[in-house]
Amino acid sequence: MNKENPTEINIGIDTSQSQLDIYVRPIGVYFSVDNTPKGANEAVKRIQTYQPTRILIESTGRLEVFCLRSAQGQAASGGV
Repeated sequence: MNKENPTEINIGIDTSQSQLDIYVRPIGVYFSVDNTPKGANEAVKRIQTYQPTRILIESTGRLEVFCLRSAQGQAASGGV
């Protein structure tokens, strides 16, 4: 849980062939990035700023792979 704000932050990621649609709840922030390695890296960096409690990603025909790999890379480097 984010210690500065006791509200749980949940991130939902909808995957499609061309983009990732990201919604931050309960604060209502919405943004999209290209579903490419570069877009996924951008998404992970932006998501980190919210210090989410949980992240839910739709797994649809392996369209989530760039996002997952990006998150794994950030975690390995101590970023997530």
